[in-house]
Amino acid sequence: TVTVSKFRIFLAAPFGLISKEDQNNWHALAEFPWIHPTSSTCCGRVMDTLLEKQGITPARMISIDSEKVTRTLITGGVGIGLLHEQSALEAESRNEVELLYEAGHSVRVLFAYQRKRDQDPLLQKIQSILETQHSI
Repeated sequence: TVTVSKFRIFLAAPFGLISKEDQNNWHALAEFPWIHPTSSTCCGRVMDTLLEKQGITPARMISIDSEKVTRTLITGGVGIGLLHEQSALEAESRNEVELLYEAGHSVRVLFAYQRKRDQDPLLQKIQSILETQHSI
């Protein structure tokens, strides 16, 4: 495998929805609707881990399978949810969301191939390009 990129994930709320006192109160946050990504996605697994770690079950969860839809719902005031780093920071800079919490570790995006294809010229070229981009 070759790491293609890494990104962080943030718990975000609509701008002004959560009081300063409640931003670190997980039980108060559980009272808001949560936008829950599909459990098979990176954000879905991160959210499941986050909820378990904090010992909370949101009163309402809206199931979504697209980060674009999640961002639209958060900025529209529907509830709180997870956003990938680039989207989260962009929305925060526009005062569309408030970032409440950095959720978990960085997520790695990997390029993987079967070891038996290690000598394949096409895969060697792709790996070379990816490694060159990471050294810049």
